[in-house]
Amino acid sequence: MWATVERTTGALVGRCGSAVWDVEGHHEVEVLYLLGRAHWARGLATEAATAIRDYGFNVLSRPRLISLIHHENGASRRMAEKAGFRYEREVAFMGHLLGLFSIESRRGDQQIRRAAASVPSDHIRDEVD
Repeated sequence: MWATVERTTGALVGRCGSAVWDVEGHHEVEVLYLLGRAHWARGLATEAATAIRDYGFNVLSRPRLISLIHHENGASRRMAEKAGFRYEREVAFMGHLLGLFSIESRRGDQQIRRAAASVPSDHIRDEVD
């Protein structure tokens, strides 16, 4: 996970990144994002998820990415859809029934931008305690 900072102020607003999970016997790479409540509804989660999606496709060369979302979390569902993820199915994961949203790489598609263009390197830094 990387620190997620506001570009104009440099303030820490949350964390984003990816993780590899075993989901019903398949290794999946999930796009992760977590923002402080004060930073919700400003488009930051969509921006972070889109940048991590692009990084997963263009830097990690992953053919597919997922997002696991609790059914009652409508805001995360809408954000995932804005980033191009589509509902695939319900899955049992870590004792919960979650919606699995997925997106496939579309190499050459102009919608998938280079990760370096999406997230300037000065806005990605390791989290330090």
